Amino acid sequence: MQQLLFALVVTVCPAHETCKDVIYEIYDSKQECEKVIYERRIFNGNCYEVESIIHQK
Repeated sequence: MQQLLFALVVTVCPAHETCKDVIYEIYDSKQECEKVIYERRIFNGNCYEVESIIHQK
């Protein structure tokens, strides 16, 4: 069975530009990713399976 990796994706909105989603870091588990969001108080971040991001159109 393949191990799932999770990406912490943060939405960045520069002044006078369009907002973009940026991969902040990759983690071995969703729990680890969500822990970083909580500890670093990242309010505009979400954890997604890396596979779902790679195959997104």
